[in-house]
Amino acid sequence: MGTLSVPMPDMLSMPCFDNGAVDMQEPLRRLAPQIVNAVMDSEADRLCGGGAISRNGYRERLLATCVGMLTLRIPTLRSGSFFPEDMIHRCRCVARDFASAAASATVLALY
Repeated sequence: MGTLSVPMPDMLSMPCFDNGAVDMQEPLRRLAPQIVNAVMDSEADRLCGGGAISRNGYRERLLATCVGMLTLRIPTLRSGSFFPEDMIHRCRCVARDFASAAASATVLALY
């Protein structure tokens, strides 16, 4: 499985609004695409494990979520197709699909 990027010093501080309240959505907005992209990469690698199929880059898709628009990098394959149907549905990018997939990936990574 791919690794998440090394946190930069500005990523470690909690973002705040002008009134001093902590913005709890910003850390999710920063980590969510990394988590989902890492899960999709590992799934594509699993499909390519036998060597009969090889990877062919990525295609970017926007996903509307409750924390804002996220850019997902969906792996492409040289033969066949890959689409993370368990994370997002075709032609229907809905926040609950993403939230469910991110929560599942986080729980599996922790245990």
